[in-house]
Amino acid sequence: MFISSEIDQAEAYVQAQILYRIKVYRAVATRQPALREPTISGAEVLVELAGDEKSYEAILNGKAYNVVERVIALYPQQSGEIAISPAVFEARVLRDGRITGRKVFQSDSHTVKVLPVPAPPDEFQDAVWLPARDVQLSEEWSRDPERINAGEPVTRRVTISALGQIETQIPAIAPPSVDGLNIYEDKPELSRRVEAGGIRGIRKDQYAIIGVNGGAIELPELAVPWWDIGAATWRVARLPVRTINVK
Repeated sequence: MFISSEIDQAEAYVQAQILYRIKVYRAVATRQPALREPTISGAEVLVELAGDEKSYEAILNGKAYNVVERVIALYPQQSGEIAISPAVFEARVLRDGRITGRKVFQSDSHTVKVLPVPAPPDEFQDAVWLPARDVQLSEEWSRDPERINAGEPVTRRVTISALGQIETQIPAIAPPSVDGLNIYEDKPELSRRVEAGGIRGIRKDQYAIIGVNGGAIELPELAVPWWDIGAATWRVARLPVRTINVK
């Protein structure tokens, strides 16, 4: 029986996700198991559970183990250093029908260097800081925007999802101001899902659009700058210019 822990990166950025993984290996029967998560000190950190605890079988050096795995997402809120103490697992071992004394096992400790927010890209000097591993931008319409009548509303839903980020950190996409259109903003929908790369935060902004006059009207491009923590560079997620035809 033993416990291990690992982090997916020893150097991270402010508000960027750090995945901390704990695994408890048991090849013997146990009673009264207890897993104590580590103490985190240093820079302020937001802690989120990245999915449900998993249990599975693994073979190590020819021996079968039952493995319990827990993944925690850490989001440092300031630059500096994070110290992660060992995780601790305690249990009594069942041997020959008897329960032995309590055994205590510890994982390794870890240190993470947290880097400050880099300068914004030249094209977007007022960019909101969004560090992630992947960002997707998409849209949905309640009906064909190329065929609407003046005075009739059509709903546009813009979705932005960011892998390695929580939903409350994703910036709002403000509706554009366009001559010939009245645009009314609705309350956003925030959610998340857990993937192999950690938490994917999802934000959906919804707008009701009403054409005031007839004609072809352009909605400008939507652009969301974000920091690719894997490549350590700025990238931009975009939705192209959209033309609305109002009858």
